[in-house]
Amino acid sequence: MDINNFGQFNAEVWGNVSDWAMIAVTLLTAVFLWFTLRSQTKVQDLQAKLTAIEQFKHRRLLFPRFTLEGETNQSEIGEEIRIIVKFKFVANDNAAFGINLSFDHDKHWELTWDPSQTLDFDKGKGRSFYGTFLPTKTEFGFYMGFITFNLKFADEYNTQYNQSIVYHYVDGQHNSSYKFPKVISNN
Repeated sequence: MDINNFGQFNAEVWGNVSDWAMIAVTLLTAVFLWFTLRSQTKVQDLQAKLTAIEQFKHRRLLFPRFTLEGETNQSEIGEEIRIIVKFKFVANDNAAFGINLSFDHDKHWELTWDPSQTLDFDKGKGRSFYGTFLPTKTEFGFYMGFITFNLKFADEYNTQYNQSIVYHYVDGQHNSSYKFPKVISNN
């Protein structure tokens, strides 16, 4: 049997050269389209990650951060020592709106603050209120106390935050420790 003699080539059954060229081009186009779409998917995923990073950076630039300044004045009435502390909250970076302030303190504090009061702070501005500390000596012979302030507030885009500030008073020295504001809800 002659391998080169398989009979007449029927173009209606097998197609002609142009039909086979069209099939080859279509397959090649499909392969390139698949590679292109896969590449575009990777780029879109990367862009989504970069967008999330940029949004986070932008949000960090916008949200308010509070600091607490405390001024003390000590008075003695007989055996009782009263320490008057002026608390001043300052919105350092940006304006804050709808601020709700609550606090948790040890038994020695009396605060002149209405917790139902809601405030708005402009950038760089602050609000003050007073607290009276009625200390008792510890077993080590010094006075100490603490207050944890919890601030819930919103930025100009109505994103809700929560920040805690702890004020420490130890025998005439006072300082504050801050927690970074946490996002409660995004709007």
